[in-house]
Amino acid sequence: VEKWLEQVRLLTKHIPLACKALRAIERRVATVKDWKQLRHSIDCMMSLRDLLHSIPQGKLSVVDRLVSAVSTSAIEQIASLIDSVMEFPDDSSCSRGLPRIKSGLDEKLDELKAVESELGDLLDELAKTELKQLDLPWLNQVHAVYTPQVGFLLAIPLSSAHNSSAEPTAIQ
Repeated sequence: VEKWLEQVRLLTKHIPLACKALRAIERRVATVKDWKQLRHSIDCMMSLRDLLHSIPQGKLSVVDRLVSAVSTSAIEQIASLIDSVMEFPDDSSCSRGLPRIKSGLDEKLDELKAVESELGDLLDELAKTELKQLDLPWLNQVHAVYTPQVGFLLAIPLSSAHNSSAEPTAIQ
């Protein structure tokens, strides 16, 4: 019984996080963390349901009453809706460890995702064009990088900057 109670305690501690996440979603201020917490809380609720159903009937009268009183169909529906719209980091299709909206749900969003995925190559091509226009003999390689909250930068590998004694002082 103690092992069972410990499992119940571990699983139920995530339920308040689901409530918090749902409030954030309702107010339209949900963060990535909120979505992850909601999905994890739902997984815990489903595990709790399975745990309750695994205990033989009549063993604990409280469990019998809980199992008969709790309907998990709403939780299953929420999990299904979330999974039909979002990809989570556990999924092989989800990049960078962040939840993403699944493809095929919104044409405009799919177009923006395609632009984003091609942006690195486009920026590198623009950086190479800038490199040719600079015409600096000591600089043979440059990449465009995007840093959130800073913007787009031209990155010069250290190997390029250190290969010549003719480099400007500002680069050192």
